Amino acid sequence: MITAPDILLDDGFLDQQVASHELVLDKAASIGRCVARIREVYAKDSITFKADISRQDVAICNLQRACQACIDTGLVLVRRQRLDVQQSGSDVFEALAQAGEIDQGLAERLQRLISFHYVAVYSYEVMDILDLVQVIEKQLNNLLEFKSYLLVAAENLTEI
Repeated sequence: MITAPDILLDDGFLDQQVASHELVLDKAASIGRCVARIREVYAKDSITFKADISRQDVAICNLQRACQACIDTGLVLVRRQRLDVQQSGSDVFEALAQAGEIDQGLAERLQRLISFHYVAVYSYEVMDILDLVQVIEKQLNNLLEFKSYLLVAAENLTEI
């Protein structure tokens, strides 16, 4: 088992309250921008999206950015609370759920989204474009729900 302090670089930056606060706010804003961009490229014409590789790439790139921002900020919060995480980035959400920080259902949905993101970005498996469409149409709100949690958590970082 790896503890969050072992995962993050210990350069002192993340230990500073203001830096953590600003980092979480910046990443939350990034999540919002990425979701908006995914929706924008998909909404141009959802029917032709399935055949437009350029728009698919934009969606996948922004999905990757949003998922990584969720993992990064989750790690900051896990580290601040000195929680344990297992081996993968998606374990961050389970640790936050076990600590009562986020809903267990949200943690599970984010873990599935992170798993999909690994498939889409790193091509661990052949991605079905219909799965990407499903994520765009039904899963992006999970990222926004986590973003809302981050905004509240960022305010609490200034109180520590």
